[in-house]
Amino acid sequence: MEKHKKAPTRRKPSFSVPEEVLSSSQAGWVYRTEPKPAVVVAAAAPQPRTEDSSLVDAAAGAIAAGMAAVSIAFIIGLRVVSLPIGLGLRLFRAAAGR
Repeated sequence: MEKHKKAPTRRKPSFSVPEEVLSSSQAGWVYRTEPKPAVVVAAAAPQPRTEDSSLVDAAAGAIAAGMAAVSIAFIIGLRVVSLPIGLGLRLFRAAAGR
């Protein structure tokens, strides 16, 4: 029978701090963040409404409604155009036996 070899013993690591590090002036805690001065932002005063601003608001609302209508028409158009393609794929899959 073979004799089992003993595993070599490992040295335990030393967690002591060298003396020259402890004696230096930089050995203490260093706080690198300094308190920042508070920034105060003044609130903007509301501007009075004029006749021009109501016209701009009405025009912006009309443009937004028109863009929404165009996007809905575009989506419906894409669905109508892609419908025959989807039906054709279903037909080919049924013919192939899947």
